[in-house]
Amino acid sequence: MTEFDFLLLGRRIHGVASAQVLALLQRLFDFPSHATALKSNWSVQISASADAIPKLENAYQAAVHNGFVAVSTKEDSTWIQSEENAAQVTFLATGANIVLHGSSQGLLPCVMVAVIEAIRASGLLPMHTSIASKNGIGTAFTGESGRGKTTTLIHSVKAGFQPICEDFAWLEPISLEVFGCDRGLRCLPDTFEQVKQFFPDVQPIAFEVDKHLVPFEQLAPRVWSCRLERLWTLERDLSQATHLEPLPASQRVMAMYGATGIPLTAETRAQSSIQMAGLAKRLEIMRLHIGNTALPF
Repeated sequence: MTEFDFLLLGRRIHGVASAQVLALLQRLFDFPSHATALKSNWSVQISASADAIPKLENAYQAAVHNGFVAVSTKEDSTWIQSEENAAQVTFLATGANIVLHGSSQGLLPCVMVAVIEAIRASGLLPMHTSIASKNGIGTAFTGESGRGKTTTLIHSVKAGFQPICEDFAWLEPISLEVFGCDRGLRCLPDTFEQVKQFFPDVQPIAFEVDKHLVPFEQLAPRVWSCRLERLWTLERDLSQATHLEPLPASQRVMAMYGATGIPLTAETRAQSSIQMAGLAKRLEIMRLHIGNTALPF
């Protein structure tokens, strides 16, 4: 077990973890470039326990990036379980305690979800989107897997935008400042061939599981943050021309939940509901139908 202590946008994340868990924490949450960009007294403490996982009642399945986890409330804690592994999250006045139960490998989805919920409770919103910026103004591209978030980001960069993130960012909902949390473009082999058509000199620096990792700096000057003003949810229909379509109010709120995910704890649900309603009014939220003509950049 290794001790660690770092900041994420002013939020302190500290404690002890195995080498595998620590590597995940550093990859997903440790970004020195904007560690102190915001001020906060929020703290997330992480520790490990050898105690058995208690029987969880009334658990429900929640979709995560690579599958599902079971979520249950027991006394004053939320439990996030994946097979024989679990993370116990207890919220305090100015932070959260996360206790990990189980093996390092199986813990990874539990750790990811638990820390995201703990940071969400501090007031930030996670965004599973790609985001590009031009003149300091950001546009987020969101949609189900395979809808074209990465490809749309590539097209926007070719059109003169700068990449903020390809997959994950944090949004400060009061200021609308959004902070990218990717170290590069992670693309499948076929997407990488599309990248090379636009940027012939790109070279991946790693191959992670099934994706090439290409540093953003090989595409355009990297910027870490911008003011978010637009959210485009992506649909594909090659039978018609590419076009933008305004969304009605109810679908604007759903588009925001699609981008930020459904909060899993009682501590974050009420807060998120207020945030979603406000953002649906403040952001330009539209549906981008990707068709048989050029993207609107």
